[in-house]
Amino acid sequence: MEDSGKEEEDKKSCCTWPKIVVAAILTVTCCIILWKYAPIDSAIDSILPKFNKTSGDYSDTGGAFGDIPPTEAPSTPDRFNFMQCKQGKECCNGLPKICHLGVDEILYATAHNAMASFEDGFLFGPNHRLQLERALFAGYRGINLDICNCAGLLVFCHGYCSLGIRGVDEVFASINGFLDSNPTEVLMMPMEINNFADESVDLDQFYFQMTQIPGLIEKVYIRENDNAPWPTLKKAVDSNKRIFMFHFNGPDCTTANPCPPGLHLYDKYAIDTNWEFRNLEDVEDSPVSCDLVLKEALSHQAFFGVNNFLSPPSYSVSKTLNSVDFARERIRACSEQANLDVNFIYADFWSEGALPELVQEHNRGLARRRQRTLRRTD
Repeated sequence: MEDSGKEEEDKKSCCTWPKIVVAAILTVTCCIILWKYAPIDSAIDSILPKFNKTSGDYSDTGGAFGDIPPTEAPSTPDRFNFMQCKQGKECCNGLPKICHLGVDEILYATAHNAMASFEDGFLFGPNHRLQLERALFAGYRGINLDICNCAGLLVFCHGYCSLGIRGVDEVFASINGFLDSNPTEVLMMPMEINNFADESVDLDQFYFQMTQIPGLIEKVYIRENDNAPWPTLKKAVDSNKRIFMFHFNGPDCTTANPCPPGLHLYDKYAIDTNWEFRNLEDVEDSPVSCDLVLKEALSHQAFFGVNNFLSPPSYSVSKTLNSVDFARERIRACSEQANLDVNFIYADFWSEGALPELVQEHNRGLARRRQRTLRRTD
């Protein structure tokens, strides 16, 4: 009887120790992942200032902004000031003298998978530390989002619903509020349709949710004539058609299967470089990294996107990728190789580096070249 009890105790001991070892390994693994991808100290620092922000234009659309000046990232008050225009002067996307350029001519710093931030609860492999609303303040005028259907509810997610979601209504209310407070700014919104996160995405349902945000649909540009030039920034601002939406990996928007108005097919109007890079050396290999995907779209594209991030996301490498010198050279190399002007520079960890500063440098150069061309023709 004693031997039986001892044998039973030994069995329990044998079963318990492997469980303890496995649990310890899992705990250590989770800690390593959090340490690598989740900058907890910075995230806490970025969140704490919100508590004493009780006034401002966004109090009814999320309330995270308070009285922070436009285009300034809340956690970094010394960040480059994207808005270079004097009050009362003509201004478009933060600059004077570029309003006469087409929306398809200028460069936009674009936050890749903008919804997937650590600050918004995407703890495993987030693409950003801070939320997309802050990116708008910092000068990002391209917002890339993934649309998912999670248990019948359309949300923004990345990969899987369980890894984090952001509400469509919440995000669009914030974007709409930002545009109301900054009437000279134009946004590009390329969105991926993720039909594999849970259930299939219905674009009509998505459009309906957009209509529930007062004032949002009125700002969405609708391209009715493919033979007409894209509007200038000034025309977009004057008409208040300041949101340019595109989607990919979803419906093809044929005559038999039309898409909702303003939700344009990305592959019809844009072309991108390769995007799956594992390390910095992959990105630096310009002949490969600048090569175009979906080249059949080249004959009718208007926008050119350069992918400038790693998969999976790397916070440490983003500091190099998003630096002015590196991004400037990447834009130059890809532009020369494709013989196309770059419109979107897609980035992870938008709060690192200085892409908005590079964008303003680039767009000022475009305006100067246009002026010289006009003078020569006169």
